[in-house]
Amino acid sequence: MGFLKRYKYGDYKRYNSLTPKQWLNIIKSQDNKCAFCGKEFTSFRVPCKDHIVPEHYGGFLVKGNVQALCRSCNSKKFTHCGIEDFFVNEMIYT
Repeated sequence: MGFLKRYKYGDYKRYNSLTPKQWLNIIKSQDNKCAFCGKEFTSFRVPCKDHIVPEHYGGFLVKGNVQALCRSCNSKKFTHCGIEDFFVNEMIYT
């Protein structure tokens, strides 16, 4: 099955623990702007949750692995975007 892994419901819940408060803090930490294009979020440009490390590479919906993107940028971003940076940073900081 490659990178895909099935988890029991309890495991999925533990690794996908982003709370609404954490999500709002992420948006606030990005100054209410998209992490890719830098445009400010509005009622027409709403933030979308984006996995920095994609789910099929083992990324979960947790505070350290989520960024706020506008819908336009999120639809343009492919799964491979950012994964190389993640592994490079892991090698540097570990």
